[in-house]
Amino acid sequence: MLGTSNPAWPVNLAFICSALVTTVTTLEPFFNWRTRWVLADAALADWHQLEDELYFHVASRKESELDRDALLEFQDRNSAIWGQLSSEWVAARRESGSVAK
Repeated sequence: MLGTSNPAWPVNLAFICSALVTTVTTLEPFFNWRTRWVLADAALADWHQLEDELYFHVASRKESELDRDALLEFQDRNSAIWGQLSSEWVAARRESGSVAK
C-alpha cells in the first residue's frame, strides 16, 4: 500500500479518512449545483416550446397576416421565462449561502 510493505493501523486509518474526505469534497459541488441545473433545464424546455410556437405562428400565416402585437407577446413570454429563471437561480444561490441577502 503506497510503497510501504506493512503500514501500521494509524497509517491505514489516515489513508482511509483522507480518501473519504477527498471523495465527499469532490461530490459536494455536484449536489450543490444540481438544483440550478434542473432550473436551467426547465427554462430551456420552456424556450424550446416558445420557439416552436413562434415558428408555427409565423409559418402558418402570410406576411400580411402577421400581427406585431402577437409577435411582441412572444417576446414578453421569452422575457418572463428569463425573469423566472433568474429569480429562481438567485433564490437557490441564497439558500446555499453563496449570495448575500
